[in-house]
Amino acid sequence: MDREVSASQLYRRAEIENDLGRYDQAVVLSKEAIECDPEFAYGYASLARAFLGLEKARDSEKVIHRALELEPNNGHFHRLLAIAFRLQKKLRAARKSVDQSLSLSPWDYYSHIESGRCWLACRRFKQAKASFEKALEISPTCTLALDGLADCYLAMSKNREAERTYRQSLEIDPTSATTLNNLGVSLQRQNKIKEAALVFKSAVEIDPNLKVAQSNTKQAIERLLPSIGWPIAIFFAIKILGRPIVWSNSNMVLFMLAAVPIFLVVAFLWRYRAKQVRKKLLREAPELMDVYDKIKKHG
Repeated sequence: MDREVSASQLYRRAEIENDLGRYDQAVVLSKEAIECDPEFAYGYASLARAFLGLEKARDSEKVIHRALELEPNNGHFHRLLAIAFRLQKKLRAARKSVDQSLSLSPWDYYSHIESGRCWLACRRFKQAKASFEKALEISPTCTLALDGLADCYLAMSKNREAERTYRQSLEIDPTSATTLNNLGVSLQRQNKIKEAALVFKSAVEIDPNLKVAQSNTKQAIERLLPSIGWPIAIFFAIKILGRPIVWSNSNMVLFMLAAVPIFLVVAFLWRYRAKQVRKKLLREAPELMDVYDKIKKHG
């Protein structure tokens, strides 16, 4: 009895570490639980969850199979296996596992969320939407379900609906950097570039290690700043000059002599405009330029 209690205590501590995202520590505690009681199925499940957090889906799959040998009718275990399969792109196996999870635990909204993610990975948007909506029917304030539904809208290019749903999720949990980043994507697709840049910046502030948010912040701010490359300047110079009727050597020389100063003027004017826009952006949203300079410096 003492051994079982100790394994259960270690499992609970491991799950706390999983919830906090400290997966390395969760691995240690889960292995201690398994060592304490090799027949304790939940120790393997906690270890599988930690491996998922560490992006080791193959290791997670191997471990969860052992948990299912011990408790084959556990819906939670089948859901973990579905996640491991989905992350390895084994979508048919993932679909089978999540269906098994739903048959065993039809009111587990996490299983409906995983069902939606599997359908989304298969690009079956109608079924994915229905699964996320079912999860929200069971748990209306579940941010994972709201984010999943918003992801579905985003994949369907329904950007306004995606924006609305991401905002609903952020009302419940305003500290989710991933949700903020995805909200920024939905805004950017609606050409709300400045608003998107501010949202991306917020995501970076919450999680400075979220690379996709850093990249999106930089790209959004650069879209606010006019820039000109050599090919574009040459194109404008040609458009201003017009096209010579006969491309003889003499015409080519005259054309190039005229094009060079026009090219320089176009480039200068565009650079001047870029500086003015930057100054305006510094006045209106100095925090954007600050984070932009930091991202450029470190990346």
